[in-house]
Amino acid sequence: MYKVSIIMPAYNAEKYISQAIDSIIAQTFNEWELVIADDCSTDNTVKIVEGFCKEHKNIRLISRDTNSGGARLPRMEAALATSAGLIMTYDADDFLDTDYIEKMYNRKIETGSNIVLSTLYLCNSNGVSKGISIPKSDFDFDCTMTGKEATKYLLGEVAISVNGLLIDRGIYINNITTSNPEENNFPYVDEIDQRRLLFSCNKVAFTNTKYHYRQHSESLMHLKDIKRYNFLTTNTAIYEFTKTNYSDSSVFRKLQRDYILNLMYCQRDYYYFKHHKADFAKEASNIIKKAYEFAKKENMQARGRKQRISMLSYIIFKGISHIYAILLKIKNQIKK
Repeated sequence: MYKVSIIMPAYNAEKYISQAIDSIIAQTFNEWELVIADDCSTDNTVKIVEGFCKEHKNIRLISRDTNSGGARLPRMEAALATSAGLIMTYDADDFLDTDYIEKMYNRKIETGSNIVLSTLYLCNSNGVSKGISIPKSDFDFDCTMTGKEATKYLLGEVAISVNGLLIDRGIYINNITTSNPEENNFPYVDEIDQRRLLFSCNKVAFTNTKYHYRQHSESLMHLKDIKRYNFLTTNTAIYEFTKTNYSDSSVFRKLQRDYILNLMYCQRDYYYFKHHKADFAKEASNIIKKAYEFAKKENMQARGRKQRISMLSYIIFKGISHIYAILLKIKNQIKK
């Protein structure tokens, strides 16, 4: 019987998935199973995984019939197919320290916590560290806290990491099966799912073992497709979640500042990449406008002169964003 079930969604991950799986095989902790849910990959992902399955009985592949458009549904299917009492989340393009699972498991047993969080280390697409960690090195890794306290660290800023979390299976399954996954599978829905999951835990523990998170040029700030703007939909869901569960004014100040900042970035990028097709442009514009109207309805407090002026009206907001898009283009042309 396995003690830890690792769940991995995968889609066109042929470039990195071998390293991700090898990172699990190399662990000092041996009582694990790895369940990989492929989301209709069109590259060699399935072939690579099948090769590992033939050599390792504790690695299994689930193949979806239709592409879900995100990691949420394949991750859920992988979780439902697990057998261990603990679930660990893991992505197909990341990798771990060799003692990662051992330290996470030992911390779970030591503290009796529902969930254990590790330290995320950012690396580039080649796996080279950027020297940035979340939490920072001065974080008290010996502490424990409630889920509500821990979730505060993800509101308005990201001060802890939920990537590669280790959690009681019952809590994880309960959360994913009561969140209408089929209906709410919009891009970046993981961001709100993670906060709801953490919030539901009675006790949270931490360890400084390293989860190496690979950042690509396809990351959020580089995206030129509709996912870039769908992040605003996620931000709205996070805000509504916070409004329901918190009354701390300091939390809302940080959340509002980042909400307006992301809103401004999206509108600026909309003008910067002004080669959108008509349908795309309409959808992106509607998402941005809806988010702006939500910010006004919630009377979000802008920070700084640029934000305050931008939030006076939607016309002014668009005008300022257009100007900053032009300035950004000029700046990038000078660099070239």
